[in-house]
Amino acid sequence: MQPIFEKVPLTPDRPYLFWVRSEARFTFRWHFHPEYELTLIVQGTGTRVVGDRVEPYREGDLVLLGPNLPHSWSSAQAAAPGRGRAINQAYVFQFSPALFGESFWRQPDMARLAALLERSRRGLLFKGRLRDEAARLIRESHREKGLRRLARLMELFDILASARNAVPLSTTAAVESGPRRRGEQIERIFRYIHEHARDALGLDAVAKRFHMAPSTLHRRLKRETGRSLTELVNELRVSHACGLLAHGDARIAEICYQCGYQNLSYFNRRFRESTGMTPREYRRRILGMAA
Repeated sequence: MQPIFEKVPLTPDRPYLFWVRSEARFTFRWHFHPEYELTLIVQGTGTRVVGDRVEPYREGDLVLLGPNLPHSWSSAQAAAPGRGRAINQAYVFQFSPALFGESFWRQPDMARLAALLERSRRGLLFKGRLRDEAARLIRESHREKGLRRLARLMELFDILASARNAVPLSTTAAVESGPRRRGEQIERIFRYIHEHARDALGLDAVAKRFHMAPSTLHRRLKRETGRSLTELVNELRVSHACGLLAHGDARIAEICYQCGYQNLSYFNRRFRESTGMTPREYRRRILGMAA
């Protein structure tokens, strides 16, 4: 699918943004921009899509994205009406590749940081103690302003540059210049599939909704995502299940039906095919990591 170009409001006088994304629900929006982006999930769970990788995210998720890498975060749960506060929140730091100028990045002292930014072209997920230290600095940066904030953020990137266990996300890197505003129909189709993944989605019904022949829809999904409708729906359902398993104590049978599966054994089989473990094993591992 072709992502939507997003204009990040940077100027020569403001070459970076540090902001808090706080919403009742992070809705799916498949987009890209030429700026780097570091995102820390403070609250909430859901599905993270980076490049060609679809995975669940949870609180503490810390990801660095390179320029023009398509991505989206979408929540597994929305705030209940009348709660008066968001239950999905993230700290977001976006900055231009031109930050500080080209000569700055050519300095020997910046070699590690330049290497980190090059690796981020596929997206990087940080884990362990280094992620926790980085999260602390991000929270402290939120309380600072001006040069003090920028200095704290540079300290943060110095720590991230030392990460040896950062996990690449997408199997392919972003191209230097992504498409502009095109492919909007397939973006709407993917958003519809995402929002209705827990329903009984059939190729004929989805094709009819978007005034397409089923064979045409199948070809476009395979071309744009590398997946059939069934494979795509299963990935989204399993990602949703991962969020529920990681955050809450609902019984696995309940999660099975909440995610759109009608048969527990089928759910267990598809979950294991996608994650390499059963739902019960996944929950134990996640809870063990959080302990």
